Amino acid sequence: MIRCWHSYFYVTDGYPVYPCFINEEDHIVSKIYMTRVEGENSRLRHYLARLHRKTFCYSGIRRNAEIIN
Repeated sequence: MIRCWHSYFYVTDGYPVYPCFINEEDHIVSKIYMTRVEGENSRLRHYLARLHRKTFCYSGIRRNAEIIN
C-alpha cells in the first residue's frame, strides 16, 4: 500500500519495520520532523472537522461582518 503512494520521500519515527517497505534513499528518519508533521495534520483535521459547524467564533465573525455592512 505504501509503495502505491509514489511520494518523493517518507518521514518516519524510526520504527524498525519501515525499511522493509520504504527504499533507503526515500526514507527520512526524524522524530522531530514527525512531531511537526503530526501537529500540522492534527491542526488540519481539527479545522476540517469544524468547517461545516456553525461555531460561536464563526457566528461572531458573521455577525460582525453584517454590522460593518
